[in-house]
Amino acid sequence: MARVALGLNDHTGVANEVIAKQIIELAKSGERNPDLLCEVAPKEFRLRPL
Repeated sequence: MARVALGLNDHTGVANEVIAKQIIELAKSGERNPDLLCEVAPKEFRLRPL
């Protein structure tokens, strides 16, 4: 869902890795809502360009 929100069709690449790490970190901090995880990760990604 996060990749789709950013328009990423490729399943490989740095962008996907960054998004995955963001989601993992949010989950480690206690967030369990999958919809929220997929909304927050792209927002963070847009704020921190590669």
